[in-house]
Amino acid sequence: MEKTVERFLKYIEFDTSSDGNSANIPSTNGQLQLGRYLVKELEELGAEAKLSDSGIVYACVRSNSRKNDIPAIGFLAHMDTPPGLKATEIRPKFIHSYDGGRIVFNESLNLFMEPETCTFLKDLTGHELIVSDGTTILGADDKAGVAELVTLLDTLLHNPSIEHGDVYAAFTVDEEIGKGMEYFDTELFPCAFAYTVDIDANDIHCLNYETICSGRVEVSVRGKPVHPGSATGILRNASQMAMEFHGMLPQGLDPFYSSGYEGFNHLCEIEGKVDYALLKYRIGNFDSDGLWEQMRQFERIGSQLNEKYGYDAFSVTMKQVADNLKHYIGQDTRCLEKAKEAMKAVGLKGLHRPVRGGTDGVVLSKKGIPTPNLNNGSYNARGYFEVLSVDYMKKCVELLVEIARVK
Repeated sequence: MEKTVERFLKYIEFDTSSDGNSANIPSTNGQLQLGRYLVKELEELGAEAKLSDSGIVYACVRSNSRKNDIPAIGFLAHMDTPPGLKATEIRPKFIHSYDGGRIVFNESLNLFMEPETCTFLKDLTGHELIVSDGTTILGADDKAGVAELVTLLDTLLHNPSIEHGDVYAAFTVDEEIGKGMEYFDTELFPCAFAYTVDIDANDIHCLNYETICSGRVEVSVRGKPVHPGSATGILRNASQMAMEFHGMLPQGLDPFYSSGYEGFNHLCEIEGKVDYALLKYRIGNFDSDGLWEQMRQFERIGSQLNEKYGYDAFSVTMKQVADNLKHYIGQDTRCLEKAKEAMKAVGLKGLHRPVRGGTDGVVLSKKGIPTPNLNNGSYNARGYFEVLSVDYMKKCVELLVEIARVK
């Protein structure tokens, strides 16, 4: 079995789901377990490797070039998988020489994917694919990227004919809940620029340097509970009121309907009883002013409903948690020029599409290390219908080696 695939299959045995309700960093112990495993594996390959107190793994392969002015290049992939999705007992399924038709994840449960609705499948005809059985995530987001980075370092260490400068890799934690990069140590990652290797944009041909400005909104609702037998004119059901609030949001900003550069209001979590309900949203817009306008709309709806009900039933809190990566990449475009040249060399198109999400690269870019995103060869993140192309995993490793190569 190809080494990158073998590594991927090993890494998905670790349950590394992150937990947004945890005060720990990393938020779950499984990430630490995978981190320790990676350090051992990397050291056995001959790389320098360190597990930090925050759970981030830093690794390095030193330069083998006689040139002194080669900028150090870094690569990142995150170890965690999304919270709230089953990441245990993953049963990977191989589809050899995909024929371009329906993908059946689980025949007994009638779980399948059609190329008519998932248009990216047409580009995978003839590929070897890996999927789950449809009852768990596959973990390609981002353990495919983790496997590809380990193979990159392995390739550089055991092929001295590939001339390269210092190459760093960081395996980060809690990317899915936006917390791990707060503890990232740039002194252990002294790079001129870097690349995240992740799923964004669903296209191996893409070099992504424009991400969503992201915010979080919480709406708490206080009801007025009373026995339903004597509730006439008195009862205020917080759960019903929460549904009313959500129904007043613009339907066009639901992620099901929005696309491209349009913003979105994504209801991530809801809990409710008669006396209390809570709505948690992720808000996205490519412009910071637009993001805040979307979030203030929540305040306006809350005020309207408080007036309707005659008491302060609705309370809205909001904050911006991420900027658009484009704001930082423009300050040093060497990372884009290097990647475009490498993509051309390995037969990739070097396309650009806006990423309707965020990456660890946004935070790292803000810290002074410009970090665009490369696709890891997988599709359909944050769900049970992930698809991973083995062919594109190989192509991704080829691209990473070419970026590291000194010309």
